[in-house]
Amino acid sequence: MKQRELLIRKAIDALSGKFSDDDYSKVYVRDAIYSLNALKELNMSASEYAQRYSQKISSAMDLKMADDTDAGTWFDKVGNSVD
Repeated sequence: MKQRELLIRKAIDALSGKFSDDDYSKVYVRDAIYSLNALKELNMSASEYAQRYSQKISSAMDLKMADDTDAGTWFDKVGNSVD
């Protein structure tokens, strides 16, 4: 995600320089920059979603591990020890 953000920023910087003075080119640059800014926001949103999703998975794994440990303790069998 960070690599994409860098590429988007480079593209915006490239378009922000001197392009051409004709109206068609100005509109093209404006629209391209607008689209790249929208892409940047989408990238940030996807990154935030991925982080939240990863945290939920991690929390679920921690909870499952705690449940398994509790069950093992109850049966006096913690640490995969079966006698």
